Amino acid sequence: MNNGFNLNKSKFNILFFEYYTTLNTSDASILSEAEAMVNSVLYELNELDDNEYGAYYLSSSKFSTVSNKYDNVNSLVLNKDLHQWINDYLELFDGVFLIAGEENMNLYNLTKLIEKKNIKLFCSKSKGVFISSNKDSTYKTLKNIVKQPKTAKFSFNLLYQQYNKINTDNKDTKFVTEGDKQLNFESFVFSFITEFKKNFSSKLIIKPVNGIDCENITILESKNDLKQFSKDFINININNINSNSNINNSNSSSNSNSNNNFNEEFLIQEFIDGEIVSVSLIAIQNGNKTIIYPLSLNKQYIDLYGYDKYLGGEIPFNHPLKKEAFKTAISAVEAIEGLHGFLGVDLILTENEVFFIEVNSRFTTPYVALQKIAKDFEFNIIKTIIDLSFNPIEGICFKELFESNGTFVKFKKENNKLIIE
Repeated sequence: MNNGFNLNKSKFNILFFEYYTTLNTSDASILSEAEAMVNSVLYELNELDDNEYGAYYLSSSKFSTVSNKYDNVNSLVLNKDLHQWINDYLELFDGVFLIAGEENMNLYNLTKLIEKKNIKLFCSKSKGVFISSNKDSTYKTLKNIVKQPKTAKFSFNLLYQQYNKINTDNKDTKFVTEGDKQLNFESFVFSFITEFKKNFSSKLIIKPVNGIDCENITILESKNDLKQFSKDFINININNINSNSNINNSNSSSNSNSNNNFNEEFLIQEFIDGEIVSVSLIAIQNGNKTIIYPLSLNKQYIDLYGYDKYLGGEIPFNHPLKKEAFKTAISAVEAIEGLHGFLGVDLILTENEVFFIEVNSRFTTPYVALQKIAKDFEFNIIKTIIDLSFNPIEGICFKELFESNGTFVKFKKENNKLIIE
């Protein structure tokens, strides 16, 4: 096969790609973090022993010059569909690092494809990605392991089926968009949310089960908030509902309804008021055991009411519950099979409790800040993941390196740019 590039087979050849930079995307809000993470990975790949490793960065032509400043990193231009490229060329390499988001199951699908090849994957396995990409699966997996906000799952379809069971006189299988029926269903949705809120004195938070980071989060506090959400929730689904002949059979129908909005699942949770943080760590699969190497506790700047909810953070972050935060993150990652490589665990710290929120089975933005700190004491996160993947060693403590270094990094998003201070 004429692949247009030659690999030195005497070296361990590593492929790295980041999903958005393999596309010709122009979304500045996404690219700011994507390019920052790409540059951090490329910097560390460039520092590998060139006699032992070959490093290759795959991207679209738009981003192919990013690696030019790294002498030991070779640029590969994607000239076909990414999945097809992986099928055609991936087995020429020995190992792979990838960065992708969970939306539309991108990370899971790419990981599954890579696992079919005879290649060392230095990131999470598909099983771990699948569980952590679905907030409901994560919640159920960790229900009796870590403390989590009280949670319930719902979708338009499920609520409508419940509504029909209660209202036995309703024989329609097709949702009616006008008249008393819609008003009655709005009241039903409102009652569902209100009943959940009875046990809590504060706010509720609603998020998509398959959402990424803080995307599409809704905060409900007042009675008017609940009423407005109930109305909006129905209205945005009406067109999809009416285009299907039988809502009650939509889950088992042979047509592709799974991507329709009315089948999208959401979590409704009690709102936990506290310090929003994350734990960055390295996880290494060693047989049936996962060895965890915590790196840092990070403060996160989140504006849950704003359009751009994730605003940045600071590393390292000190808190009276830091030790408990690390314990919670470790317990969560150990309980989800298949997590590997660099990970992030989101938590909320109150005065005396640690609440688990979610795990990101991939490189997250704090990696950029950690890489800045790590190079000051010649610690290479990528090289560490490679070494530990081949030779897992228990009892190593890396977080003390970051805590005792004295370097403080703050990163923030402004005007769709990630600024490191």
